[in-house]
Amino acid sequence: MANDRFYRQVTTKDDVPLEDLMLDMLEDIEIFNQAERPFRQLLAQDVSERTFRVHTGDMTWEELAEGEHARTGRMDSSQMAFSVKKYGRSLGYTQEFIEDNTADIVRREWEKLLEGALDKEHEVLFDIVRDGWADGDNLWFEPENYGAYEFDSTHNHQFEDTEHLFGEADNFTPTRHIREANKHLRHHGKRPTVALLSNDMANEFVDELAYDAQYLIPEAEGLVSTALPDATLRIDGTVLLQTAWLTGDEVHVVAGDERPLYFHTAREMQLTQGETGGPIGDPGALLGSYGSVRYGAVIADPLAGVSFHATDLA
Repeated sequence: MANDRFYRQVTTKDDVPLEDLMLDMLEDIEIFNQAERPFRQLLAQDVSERTFRVHTGDMTWEELAEGEHARTGRMDSSQMAFSVKKYGRSLGYTQEFIEDNTADIVRREWEKLLEGALDKEHEVLFDIVRDGWADGDNLWFEPENYGAYEFDSTHNHQFEDTEHLFGEADNFTPTRHIREANKHLRHHGKRPTVALLSNDMANEFVDELAYDAQYLIPEAEGLVSTALPDATLRIDGTVLLQTAWLTGDEVHVVAGDERPLYFHTAREMQLTQGETGGPIGDPGALLGSYGSVRYGAVIADPLAGVSFHATDLA
């Protein structure tokens, strides 16, 4: 009882204890970590390791004469690794901030921190997508031949303009650009499913195709489910998604069913005691705490996507 005279609990301006705020925040972190990531799920698979293998080789079946033994298929594999980085931000809570503001204002700061964490994840994913496809500069493996098409390690899936995509100098509609890009995926036996484009390019497709105003091009980072609305624009089986992470005439067409992007979470989001400390364990540690997470991503199949700039539109 004597010690209680010297104990003063930190509360918000409307008398919400710091302990209650901490419990709410830890619950929000749990929800954040367990929440679905629809955009990520369209293109990526979560992996438990930072290494992966690319398997290539000839397993083509052949006609056998009576009594003839089939030759043994040959598969080669290359082990690759990708880096994991730490991302974080100071929560910025001080005792004065807690005492001078209501619980709603304090929580609003926390909610903005969570929104920033998701924005950073989207930024990382789009940076990987933007630079991840085969660029003609020696792949780390020899691509498999498919159908009537043969490939080598200098195969290219990045096209700087319309002329390089089509192989001729002319103007083409936005939809023709998508169909041409789709060919480069189908040459490998892959099915194009998603086209990511800037807001400006989304307008070009709407102007060409959407005679009925009910048709839409959803924002990739704003998806709440992988089940897309029926009104979503599709071209040659490819769903169009617009995003603020791309600009101008840039477009990426992806064989989403291949899940070509690998995402590894080394540590889920947590509140830590300062930038380098461990997870918080008492309410007072909220003051000066950081939100942090560790993850990495990589394009494991650089042939499962095509990027182009639609520079010459008809």
